[in-house]
Amino acid sequence: MVTPPELKSGDLPAAALKILYSPAVEKGINDAEAFTPTVDGMVYLFAFGFGVEKERSLDFVNLPLRPWIRPYVHINESSVMSDLAIGVQNGFISKKTASERAWFYATSVEWERLMEQKKMEEQADLLAEYEKQRFGNTGQE
Repeated sequence: MVTPPELKSGDLPAAALKILYSPAVEKGINDAEAFTPTVDGMVYLFAFGFGVEKERSLDFVNLPLRPWIRPYVHINESSVMSDLAIGVQNGFISKKTASERAWFYATSVEWERLMEQKKMEEQADLLAEYEKQRFGNTGQE
């Protein structure tokens, strides 16, 4: 936890705040890197123990889990969403990665939900096309 410094003036621009807190953020990043092996070990220990409890140790140990620690840095969520949308639109970030990075809006199964929604839309389009061909443009038999 970082104690905010006393400010002599009023509001500061975002860039000034970033500079003010950058040493604390750097320390947080370094600490996160130092704790990564510990977190990996905790996840492995949990997966192994839960696997033993459920009598499926190999299945649980081989789960593709990706634990991480990230220092908290206050961000403007709407600008992050905007940046992700622009990245997807311009093709330099995938929709799946954007969905994963929008962690404050998405659920853990968001990508599956998006795929299901896309599949339902495609099925509806195919059905509409089929009905159009079958019944003609009037929509009646």
